[in-house]
Amino acid sequence: MRKFSAVTLLTLASSVGAAQAQALVPKESAAIRGTTRGPADQPLAAARIVINDTDTGNNHVVMSDQNGDFQAAGLEPGHFQLTAEKDGLANPPQAVELRANEGARVDLTLNESRAVAVSPAGSTSQPGFIRRFFQAYRYDWKGTDSADQKYRGYPAPV
Repeated sequence: MRKFSAVTLLTLASSVGAAQAQALVPKESAAIRGTTRGPADQPLAAARIVINDTDTGNNHVVMSDQNGDFQAAGLEPGHFQLTAEKDGLANPPQAVELRANEGARVDLTLNESRAVAVSPAGSTSQPGFIRRFFQAYRYDWKGTDSADQKYRGYPAPV
């Protein structure tokens, strides 16, 4: 049996650890940087920037610093939508395409956000899940006896 010295074992362990760390970093990555500004063109500190990868659906969230600057590195190349918000201020989604090993600068101007109208229960403009949920349980909630009694108490068909 061959004996290994402590130095040999440490060298081997550090080599394996470095290889694993390199495997976690994408070979082709990109970055987004920019500045958030308010309605009076002043930098906005502590704004929340959501970077949505429209190809995968993943979200990356970063905060702007005291100068309004933000940066997100290590992103996979693809298509992204950026939105920012702070204290009732927001920007419309801004699209950007990132190429491998490149960066993009995106400056965001936040204005007063408008309230989003919420449709009442039973409206046909509800998202699919909510509409199917209400349809599945409408008889239970109405308290009526219906020909659909066989579905009472079963989970929603989603």
